[in-house]
Amino acid sequence: MAIDLPLPFKVGDVLENTPTGQYLPRPVRVLSVDIKTETALVISIPKVQDTESETRGESPEGQAKGDSGSTDAKQKSTKSNRMEDYTAAPRPEPLGVLATECNQHRIYVHNTPNLQDIPDQLLLDAAESDHERTRLQRDFRMRDKRYDAVCRVLKHTDRPNELQSAAQALADPQLPARIRRAANASGHATSTIYSWLHRFWALGSRKNALKPRYPRCGNAGTPKAQSKAHLGRKPRRFHQGKQPTAGFILDPGKGPDAHLEEGSDKQKLAWGYRLINHMVSIEDAYLITCGVFWSTHDIGPDGNTVVTLLPRHLRPREPAAQI
Repeated sequence: MAIDLPLPFKVGDVLENTPTGQYLPRPVRVLSVDIKTETALVISIPKVQDTESETRGESPEGQAKGDSGSTDAKQKSTKSNRMEDYTAAPRPEPLGVLATECNQHRIYVHNTPNLQDIPDQLLLDAAESDHERTRLQRDFRMRDKRYDAVCRVLKHTDRPNELQSAAQALADPQLPARIRRAANASGHATSTIYSWLHRFWALGSRKNALKPRYPRCGNAGTPKAQSKAHLGRKPRRFHQGKQPTAGFILDPGKGPDAHLEEGSDKQKLAWGYRLINHMVSIEDAYLITCGVFWSTHDIGPDGNTVVTLLPRHLRPREPAAQI
């Protein structure tokens, strides 16, 4: 395919489908352009989830099959306030196809300037509390540790003050060995080093791209809906066949606003949480709450009420009462 020069995009730009385009599965960043091989190296950008469920498929037809119950497509749950942490590896794309899609206005080009990180001191000065300042300092330490590992992988052997580009690093046959050495030096798995490296490239090869994403893992105070899935690790008793379900589900099928409904499970836990004070521990508040809402009340021979807690899989676990 003949390629018209100049190209409508450059290295570092972000490409995204327009409303009429369908070529790109998600926005990508251009890492390199090779006119000789007529390919562009791109990497997908982690996105904030915007749907309740998303089907892994390669085409709308595949998604339709997934909706009809096909085993070929897998459903994964997503949250509107959660950003993906995994970043896929770079991949080549036909240069001519990308250029044609851009010229026909099916792909929009975000011309990104040279991105610069905000200095750490400015962020610390803008912190509104000592707690926030401490959190930032912790995040900076984690970022610096990750950046050191990335630098071990990307540093030029003859120019230690420069980092290799994505194209140079991927063409280097020593890349796997470098990643293994960086993993051993940092005490992390090689898959973790690959993940940091891909995130570093996807977010503009900036140091702050490696900051932990705790602030972007969910809006503070945003309720989380539980439907048919049990949140958290399945208990050992379930794997051993000693209980029929993986655990108790709060307000199944009621959505994230179940706590607003009178008598909902989340509201019951909220009332139990209010019992906690200097005289009532979390454990005692949990037992009192379960004794009221998740137990059987029988009249004993002496006329007193005998309270028996329901089995573990029929009542909230204690950690759920602390949320």
